[in-house]
Amino acid sequence: MTAQEILQLSLREPAADSAPAVAADTPLPAVLSALLDSRDGTVSVSDGQSTLGSIDLRRALQAASDMMPPRPESSQVSVTCTPAEYSASSLARAVEDADAHLLDLYTLPAPHGNLKVVMRTSRTDPSPVIHSLRRYGFSVTESEGLTYSDQDRAAERLEELRRYFDL
Repeated sequence: MTAQEILQLSLREPAADSAPAVAADTPLPAVLSALLDSRDGTVSVSDGQSTLGSIDLRRALQAASDMMPPRPESSQVSVTCTPAEYSASSLARAVEDADAHLLDLYTLPAPHGNLKVVMRTSRTDPSPVIHSLRRYGFSVTESEGLTYSDQDRAAERLEELRRYFDL
């Protein structure tokens, strides 16, 4: 999700009742939802018998950030598809056919009931992954990474060939 997409989100009003509480084994997305329902931006965490502590927005954002650490040696590709077309295994297969690994994948709602699937791959150049995803019938909408133009790649190969013959 980009900063612009975050700006376009409609904010929901916190619930009028008391501060929400979550169980100790509550997953992060549910904790984030409870935080949005909280008037003071905190939720208490309970193990069923006692309160273990509380989580504030800053701590929850840190947890979300830790789930998606920066990876400089990667690229990001987004596709749009209908829920019926979505298949994580097909997406992973398309990425692996480009000799890359799927590092992260998450889905977001898209216009007209579609899904936006954002993937981070192990290749710095997203071009082979984009080509493979299109070959599998996915509609690539965005990409981010170090892309090489054909001219740059040809120059690199020519330089490698010169070095080889100089040996």
